[in-house]
Amino acid sequence: MLRSKCLLAAAACLCMAAVAFSQGPLRPVNRRGPLGEIQPGLLSVLAEPAARADLKLSEDQERQIGEILSHRPAHIKVQGLNADERRKLIETTSREWSKVAAQDKAAAKAILNDAQRARVDQIIIQIWGIQAVGLPEVAELLGLTDEQRTMLREIDRSGPTAPSPVNLRGMTGEQRQKSIADWVAARNEVEAKMLGVFSDEQKTKFAEIRGEPFAFPTTQPGSNISELLKGSL
Repeated sequence: MLRSKCLLAAAACLCMAAVAFSQGPLRPVNRRGPLGEIQPGLLSVLAEPAARADLKLSEDQERQIGEILSHRPAHIKVQGLNADERRKLIETTSREWSKVAAQDKAAAKAILNDAQRARVDQIIIQIWGIQAVGLPEVAELLGLTDEQRTMLREIDRSGPTAPSPVNLRGMTGEQRQKSIADWVAARNEVEAKMLGVFSDEQKTKFAEIRGEPFAFPTTQPGSNISELLKGSL
């Protein structure tokens, strides 16, 4: 099985909110997070205490990373604005966030050593799950053929529609857990079919690219990845 039940339970809402194949080329759908970068990315991973522990950051690295993460953009206030004003404000703010995120990402990468940067890449791929095959660099490393890309896209499109964050917020805790669990079970079947498109060599390569399993934290307050998984960013 591509991911353990624990990982699937944790990653369900992330896949729901952040990863789905587009109607065109085989690639994940990007969304900008609270740190200004495209999710999931280097900054969102470094904002997670469990990930920093996994990376075994030094005290000095922790301090420098903490300073970078403090650059979290302020919330956009759109109350009282008309549709055109909101659109312009969001576009302007998005460009500013993107610029800051690019600078912060470059600074954070410079703080990490080669092994830590490689591990962050592995964690990001594990967050994407098998949807990581939509990332150009992963697809290239796996040597996916055009036929395989088409098959993966068609299988993915046949999968279940993820419950929306808005609907989940309106449910009781028990209802929310059942809704996510049902989606995870159905999604797991789809991902198993997608994995079946790989050759044995590609399966081995994909496992190599993902690296050692990262112990994803459960959804709880204080966890950045947990917030990301809830689709609330």
